[in-house]
Parts: sequence; C-alpha cells; structure tokens
Amino acid sequence: MVGVRTRPPTGPHGRAEIELPLQTSRPGSDDGEAPFDSVSDPAATPPHPRSLAATNLVAENGRMGFNHVAFASRDIAATHRFYTEVMGFRLAKVVVAPTESASGWARHVFYDTGPAGDGGLLAFWDLHDDTIGNDFPTDLNKSLGLPAWVNHMAFDAPTLDALEARKQHWREHGLTVAQIDHGFCVSIYATDPNGIMVEFCCTTRQLDDRDAAEAERLMAEAEPPLSPAPVPEFFEPLPAPAPATA
Repeated sequence: MVGVRTRPPTGPHGRAEIELPLQTSRPGSDDGEAPFDSVSDPAATPPHPRSLAATNLVAENGRMGFNHVAFASRDIAATHRFYTEVMGFRLAKVVVAPTESASGWARHVFYDTGPAGDGGLLAFWDLHDDTIGNDFPTDLNKSLGLPAWVNHMAFDAPTLDALEARKQHWREHGLTVAQIDHGFCVSIYATDPNGIMVEFCCTTRQLDDRDAAEAERLMAEAEPPLSPAPVPEFFEPLPAPAPATA
C-alpha cells in the first residue's frame, strides 16, 4: 500500500495534512499459476487447535463485532464536538475514576457509533494526571513515523446515498474530503482533532469465495502483483447552511 499527500483541510476540525491510501488491496490476476507448496501455502498447514477453538466460538455465538476501542485525547472538548456534530455519534456513557497517582483522575468518554444505539462504542480518555502530563502524541501514525493512512478507523455507510450524505455533512462542517473508489467499496476520508484518520466506507460488491481464495493466494506470495493505484477525488468545504428562521 502506498500513500499520497493531499491538500490540508481548512475547517476547524482539520489537521495540518491528510495522507490517503492509494490502494487497499493487492489483488493479482488469475493466470493459472502452479499450486503452492506446503511451505508457502497457509492452507496446506493444519490449523492450530487454538484457531479451531476461536472459529468454533464465533460459530456458536454468531457474528462477532468489537465492543469498543479507546484512544487518548489532549482536547476532549474538540474531540466531543467532532464526534457528535461532525461524525453524528451519540454520547453514551462517561466514567470518571482516579488514576494510579495520588491526585490524578481520568474521564473515559464513550460514543455509540450505531444509528439506533446498536453500534460498537468508540471511547476517548480525558487524562488529568501530572505523572502522565499533557504533551503525549494522540495520532496513530505520525508519532510512530508512519504515513497518516496506515492506522485509521473506518465506519460503515450502508448505502451510497448514506455515504454521500456523510460527505456533504463533513463539507458543511468545514472539512476537505477525499473520496476513493476501491472497486469493492467506496470510501471518504477526513482527520479528527487528535490527528486520527477517520473513514466512512460503503461496500458496493459482496465479497465471495473468489475473494477469499484470492486473499489466501496473495497472503502466501512473497511479492504479490500490484493492482493499479486508485486516484482520490477531493471535495472542498461547503458554506455552512443558513440557520432556520421562525
């Protein structure tokens, strides 16, 4: 996967730059290659008993989603505005508790990402502890020496109309939005106040057994063939809608 540096967002929730993925997969062509040997083909290796146990656990309990992920924030007010007003998530729970130090405390803020209170939770830490300080990095990439598109959060948009509505909503909140058609999905990208890339993604083609077989093949190849790099489209911020009059 390679990245491209884009123009900086101009809105109040933007960061200094957005770097976007130019591709999200490395599919190869069906060219009748010879079967893999037992060394390079994961399918030829018997699964570990723990892997079988995990598979059975999912099968017994149905589809498994995440409960929540949590990140640190240095500006919880800006983070709260972004995830409620810009992302459209609902504040679901706040837990305040002491930290390990004598006078420190932390606020754990949870947002429900689902449209009807049924989504996974996203959480942020508001830290008040002199032993931790307030100069820690909050982005998931730059502080690690990685491009901004490597570690990111993607949320589901069920339809292309829903994705378009999200894009327009972002633009109305002053964000420059990048959009990429990945072939099996269409995604839009922006950056939150903590420097974390966020994405809404709409699946446009159901993944099937052919995709799974190709995935196994590409995982086994030391140097898999590259697909053409998608070209992002950029959408500038829109003027905020005029307030309703009585």
